[in-house]
Amino acid sequence: MRFLTQRNRVQEITEAHIPPPDWVQPWWLARQRDPDSGAYYPSVSGVKNAVGRSWTLIGNLDSDYRVAVDRRGLIAARPGSWSLDWWVRASEQWVFPSTQAGTRQRIVDGSPVIETTLRVAGGDVVHRVYMAKVEAESVVFEIENQTTGPVALALAIRPYDLQGGGMIKSIELDEDVVTVDGVAAVRFSRNPGELVVGKEGTDCAALLSDELTGSTGVVCLKGRANAAAVFPLVHGATFRGVLPRESLGNKRAIDRLPSAQQVASGWGQHAVSACRAVIPAGRFADAFDAGRQSLLLAGIGNDLSPAPFGPEISAEDDCDTLIAIAEAGYESMAQNVLIGRAQQQNQLGSVRLRNKDFTAETLIAMERAFALSADEALMYALSDLATDGARWLIAQPDAAKAIRGLEAALALLLLLKADSAAFELNKIINKLLDKHPQQNNEIEQPGAPIEDDRSLGIDLLRTSKAAFNNVVSAPELALRQLETVLDYASPTWSWPTFAHPKLRTGTAGTGHDLRVSAWLVRTIRRMLVDDFDSEAKLLRLATVWPDSWIGHGVEVHGMPTRNGKVSWAVRWHGDRPALLWEVENGSEDLVIMSPGLDPAFRGSGPRGEALLTFDNPVGTKNDIDRATQVTFVNPVNDSFT
Repeated sequence: MRFLTQRNRVQEITEAHIPPPDWVQPWWLARQRDPDSGAYYPSVSGVKNAVGRSWTLIGNLDSDYRVAVDRRGLIAARPGSWSLDWWVRASEQWVFPSTQAGTRQRIVDGSPVIETTLRVAGGDVVHRVYMAKVEAESVVFEIENQTTGPVALALAIRPYDLQGGGMIKSIELDEDVVTVDGVAAVRFSRNPGELVVGKEGTDCAALLSDELTGSTGVVCLKGRANAAAVFPLVHGATFRGVLPRESLGNKRAIDRLPSAQQVASGWGQHAVSACRAVIPAGRFADAFDAGRQSLLLAGIGNDLSPAPFGPEISAEDDCDTLIAIAEAGYESMAQNVLIGRAQQQNQLGSVRLRNKDFTAETLIAMERAFALSADEALMYALSDLATDGARWLIAQPDAAKAIRGLEAALALLLLLKADSAAFELNKIINKLLDKHPQQNNEIEQPGAPIEDDRSLGIDLLRTSKAAFNNVVSAPELALRQLETVLDYASPTWSWPTFAHPKLRTGTAGTGHDLRVSAWLVRTIRRMLVDDFDSEAKLLRLATVWPDSWIGHGVEVHGMPTRNGKVSWAVRWHGDRPALLWEVENGSEDLVIMSPGLDPAFRGSGPRGEALLTFDNPVGTKNDIDRATQVTFVNPVNDSFT
């Protein structure tokens, strides 16, 4: 995959091409090199991003193109090569967002539209970045001057990215187009007033206040070419540019690009059309909304990449992410991935991806997806994926380790009404269980403590997964673990794989791990609707009810479950909640429970209402039980401080 190629290139050139210490540094490196910073991290080479691996992904639903943006708006345009930064001059002084403590960042309406705000001259300059397509797929950036006077804007192309150093040998300006190493890289909405260039040990940032030189480019065989295009920006004006993926297309295509708000609205509508949950304002609501939208970034055509610019994912992680996509209501995306898995299946029945066997995990995800949304035509079209996959698993020497995959295949055969094949497979599963009864256990039992790794940082991936596993069996523990994950969220509701316990920024893995988002979405969804009970005709609504929700209404619309699409609402009458529910095509003998509100309540039928007696023993706690987390030391030598 492209992500692996990019990461390998980063590793090859990071050590040799790091910006000198006297350059204006990217956010992560400025903190890491500053002895007065809490993020100071001296190391042998000084080039590895050790405690600032926190960024936010942007992308387009129609492609596999993903780009990372750091906490200050720097765009990692070409990993291992170059990035695009932005600087502002107000009151005759240049201000650099990467080193400005007051710089703020957020995402627009939970979507992958990133807004970074720099406070200067008694007002704000707002930088937005997102992805859109008009003729050419592009990263779009815009800078709006909301101050009371004019400012100058510098857009800087520099040889580093979000993980280490990069390399630029040449930069050329031709009117409104900048070419980097012979490739058209940036197009501006108008020609710059000047191009300030640097090379080798010279940083263009140090030359911004010098006299105009009329330069149109720079060459540096050592790979440290850098340049800043400077533009005047009057009060109330917005400047725009693009980083096209391929062809630049028509020169005026920039004028036809959608606005940041239009793109954000499109993402929000896509999420709402799948299913909708209206929960009380606060961290749960913001994280759930952003998490559901960011899940869409994990899909790349008929494949998944939930950890771009990070480690290669396992078959289990692939399965969990695909299940999260299905549970979030993104039916078509889940189906596209399953079709892709069928295309990857070989004649022996094995589904191999990236030199790994994904067969069992594919069957597990397939069973969950079709249980949530029974598309009979597609299910029959993919029947060979289930039957041939089961044959492959049975033929393996360690078939007992694939019990969950075989059980998923059995459920699929029953859905397909292949009763004879299901009967035979069931006998094989029972024989395997008789010989290996321990294989019937879950991979991670609910309530099990997280092991103490002591290597990389707070393991947010495992903590978020544990929260999901504990929702029903240990709700108080689940809430504490979920609160821990929320504590480590970035301002844009992204999570690294591992985080520093005090700085709360990434230490290892990828800087925006969509697997963490997937488990968070699954956990909050399970708090709202749980359909995992072994009794197929049992639904838990309001499985867990946090203290912050007491007295507030909650609504769920069209949430897919194995019992049908569920809608429910809670309205409070004094200190008693009223629960109303409706299950589309639900069974008449369906049992409804609401353990988070009234553990004694039992309802029945696909629709109904009841006035409950509120009894919530769980609530939330501010004191986080350290036993539910993983504590860590510096991966090189010293303990974190």
